[in-house]
Amino acid sequence: MTLENVVAFAAVSFMIAISPGASWVYVIQSTIHVGQKGGFVAVLGNAIGILLHAAFAFLGLAIFVQLIPQLFFILKMCGSLYLFYMGVKNIFYAKELSFKKVQKNVLLKEVLIDGIFMNLLNPKVVILMIALLPQFVDIKSNRLAALYLGSLHAIVASIVLSFVTILARRFLVRNHHAVIFSWCSGLVLCVFAIQLLFFDFS
Repeated sequence: MTLENVVAFAAVSFMIAISPGASWVYVIQSTIHVGQKGGFVAVLGNAIGILLHAAFAFLGLAIFVQLIPQLFFILKMCGSLYLFYMGVKNIFYAKELSFKKVQKNVLLKEVLIDGIFMNLLNPKVVILMIALLPQFVDIKSNRLAALYLGSLHAIVASIVLSFVTILARRFLVRNHHAVIFSWCSGLVLCVFAIQLLFFDFS
């Protein structure tokens, strides 16, 4: 693996990281609901999920998702249901805020676990590891390099999402902003969940 490959992968990783998706929504909602610390914990959860995917690629396990259609279907269903659950939870939280109820005490551990599972149960990340990594390194002969590049993606994504949580804390701190975003993020996550049901790997 050359330096050019690392730089090229980092550039592609950055382009992926700045594309808004479920991780963006979750980091912003965690920042609004729990505070700045909650946003950074959500970023950490997302990074751990990416690192686990990288570890699966390193162990050669990710390829089974491609080879076994039933496994891919199960992962897709679990990921879709989890996203839908997170979306509905956000909508109910928006109702609580709209009635000006006391903000619930969300444990940072809960934020971390949800962040990990949102990433871990996303089959698109698995496919990313299967389709993207081989373009920069031969996984079969150099699995350690695959783990390194996967870790690099976790770092790049964490940097981008850290800026996202800082901006969210700065501009979305008022209650009416929180209500609007909670409604919107809940609906967006539900849309992502439905979209994931129709996602296929070919």
